[in-house]
Amino acid sequence: MNSLESQFASIQEVDCQDVLVVHTPMTREQAREEYPGRPHEPTKTRLVESRYGGVGYAGGDVEMMMNKEGVKCAMCEAPTKKDFLKEGVCPDCDGRAEAQGNDPRRPQSV
Repeated sequence: MNSLESQFASIQEVDCQDVLVVHTPMTREQAREEYPGRPHEPTKTRLVESRYGGVGYAGGDVEMMMNKEGVKCAMCEAPTKKDFLKEGVCPDCDGRAEAQGNDPRRPQSV
């Protein structure tokens, strides 16, 4: 197993690049360990679980979900805008984010 692989993810090819793809659903706590750069403490400035969630909403993920404009990712349970989901999976979990140069396992700038 590659050092980046885990019990939840393995290296697969996406858009002609080798990236980590989640193959086993995780709990929210496990996803926070897999993606340490994601904000997860609801504070005045961080009300979203990922860059694909309720960033543009005053109430963050909660408002996005209440407006039925997002659902939880089937793999990591992060609230995600419906536009970003592919077969119920967010870009972080299916490798699209990493293939586009956004490593979901590194801290993101907010």
